[in-house]
Amino acid sequence: MFHVPKLAMRRFIAILILLAGWSVATVSAQWATVPAVNFSSLQLSQFNDQELEVPYFLNYFAQVANAVVETGPNKGFPDIKVNRQPVDNQPYNARVMEMQLPVAYFYTANRPWNRYYGDASVRVRLEAMLDRWTHIQNLPGSPDGDYDGLFSEYSATNWSLAPTSFGVQQAAQAVDLIINSGLPFDATILENARVSIRRALMALYTRADMRAAATQYT
Repeated sequence: MFHVPKLAMRRFIAILILLAGWSVATVSAQWATVPAVNFSSLQLSQFNDQELEVPYFLNYFAQVANAVVETGPNKGFPDIKVNRQPVDNQPYNARVMEMQLPVAYFYTANRPWNRYYGDASVRVRLEAMLDRWTHIQNLPGSPDGDYDGLFSEYSATNWSLAPTSFGVQQAAQAVDLIINSGLPFDATILENARVSIRRALMALYTRADMRAAATQYT
């Protein structure tokens, strides 16, 4: 039988403990699954007249939310082909990121039918989506830095009016819902979103090509 020195054994045990701790931390860091809605617990009377279309979206919300990418370079991208043409559902397409508004709606709607109100599993996905939106914006110093503030749609460098203007609209409404709800949310992500919204608006209002495009597409 081999003799293992006590010091070596202690180091080996310490490494095992560290690995075990790392494994537990890795598991706990994974996002909790957004649960499906139990419609048997809901009543029609819980929905007001303006919310009669909500059950359809409520039914599919968990499926959409759980499709948000959790890790890697595409973190925050809703990887499910339900927005735009399937061929255009690409990580660079800012139009796909407009889905952050319905996610914000369900996170912030304090209604008796909404089991997602303030839900932590929804919040972490919404934070990732809003954070991703701010990072796919064209910034000074990038290879296409002349298009500062714009977003792309049909290719990674298709900096244009639609993804920027519609993106700002959806992002601003999402931020407004989050702030007015008073629910927990990452303050840094909210501030970065505010900066991105302002940068996009400045591009839309000051660039001649954006003004020209706006006169063609109302």
